[in-house]
Amino acid sequence: MKARELFLKIHLWLSVPAGVMITLICLTGAILVFEDEITELTHPELFHVTPPREGAVHLPPSAIMAAAEKQTGSTLKTSGMEFYSSPDMTCRIILADKKRTTLYADPYTGEVKGSLNRSDGFFITVRQLHKRLMYKAPMGKFSVGQMIVAVSTAAFAIIMLSGLVLWIPRSAKALRNSLKVKTTAGSRRLLYDMHNSLGFWCLIPVLIMALTGLTWPFESVRKAAYTVVGADMQRGKELLKELDYGIDNSHGRYSHYRRDNDSAPDYQLWDKALAQAEAAYPEYRYIRLRQRHVQVAADRHSLMRKLDVAQIDSTGNMAAMTRYEDMDNSLKAEEWMFALHTGSWGGIWSKILWFAAALTAATLPATGYWLWIARLRGKRRRRAMQQTLTAKKG
Repeated sequence: MKARELFLKIHLWLSVPAGVMITLICLTGAILVFEDEITELTHPELFHVTPPREGAVHLPPSAIMAAAEKQTGSTLKTSGMEFYSSPDMTCRIILADKKRTTLYADPYTGEVKGSLNRSDGFFITVRQLHKRLMYKAPMGKFSVGQMIVAVSTAAFAIIMLSGLVLWIPRSAKALRNSLKVKTTAGSRRLLYDMHNSLGFWCLIPVLIMALTGLTWPFESVRKAAYTVVGADMQRGKELLKELDYGIDNSHGRYSHYRRDNDSAPDYQLWDKALAQAEAAYPEYRYIRLRQRHVQVAADRHSLMRKLDVAQIDSTGNMAAMTRYEDMDNSLKAEEWMFALHTGSWGGIWSKILWFAAALTAATLPATGYWLWIARLRGKRRRRAMQQTLTAKKG
């Protein structure tokens, strides 16, 4: 068997059973690329306010919490707050509850505009489909859905690599034709080019998405990824816990804020820590207050979670800031794997590229199935014609 024939069989035998799953994974992944942006767009009243005047200063955390508790009529169990440098953005109060609730408050009045949680809604359904096909499993256990998604993702990586071997043109003219989609040569050529040429153009982003996606279900792949960047997985986990770093924005990927203990934060300490952080970072993107830490997203243009972190002492003063650039690679590895998986590594343009690649990849099984069925029909017609000619000769 020639090498090309072998790769064709690998490509076909993996694609036929995994095609539907690949389409589902890619389609849900494309939707999740812009989860934050879509959430903000569909709930503008939660994310934006009108400043009372130009140059208005937000209230301190203690005043906002007092107003929020008065409005809700209850003592709020909080585990964090977020303040944004943009004057038209609400501040966020993250509750320490099982529903993973975030309250959105006017930073100038403390009025609660509404809430969101990550326990239900459209995006949690899409995420559950993307990760585990809605199959639930006990904490720390691997569900049937997760296994199906993981195996399908691994198969997809092999399919894309075998497809690259099959795509390799044999001449300069064939190379030119393999890089474009012809729309005037009939439906069969159009579908072939959509499968062949578009598959090539989305190859690198899709491979990155697939390989980074495999780091979550398979610990061996995860360890290998850490090793490649000179990091240690266990050390990374320890640093995430030590710096309270394993948290993302309210509708991001992490489940909810971890509370250091059952005691409520001292909001007076947060007042002092926030004032010091704003003085140290006049151009920050957002500042996150935790029970014993302050975290600053210093780069206003980055969509990655690059946080400088400092402890808050018993008087509310910030200790020396640990800057993201100086942090151990074992801590950075987690963020980079997620950023490469979702396309947030390069800002909005890389997210657009990842979205387009995922959406394109979702169409590849459909065009592949069509070409496969057309090929089978062609073989049957040729076999029937051969039988007819043989019968006539006889």
